Amino acid sequence: MSTPAAATPRAAPAGSAPAGSRPRRRARLSARGAVLLVLVMLLLVAAVGPVRSLLAERSSLAQLQRQAIELQARNDQLQGQVDRLNDPAYVERLARECLGMVHAGEIAFRAIPKQGAPIPPHC
Repeated sequence: MSTPAAATPRAAPAGSAPAGSRPRRRARLSARGAVLLVLVMLLLVAAVGPVRSLLAERSSLAQLQRQAIELQARNDQLQGQVDRLNDPAYVERLARECLGMVHAGEIAFRAIPKQGAPIPPHC
């Protein structure tokens, strides 16, 4: 007697799923999925411009903040100089040292080095 064909085990073709498991289905892109994918891509492309300008503005803001700090320091330095120049004693010292001025009735002497002209004070 011969065995029925259904009872004999057959070898599975190469690349097919093993017996008892579901065959794998390839994922297909439906029309809705394609539209959704296109919309997501458009949103990403549209977001590039604003993100780029945001980063540029942040960089510009940081640069302006650094510049404001530098200008504030320079302003403080100049305010100190204004305060010194409003002091009569400081102005008199500058007039004597830098300009060689003397009060009426005073006699000014200046020592001259042997090697030539005197070195002027830092004014």
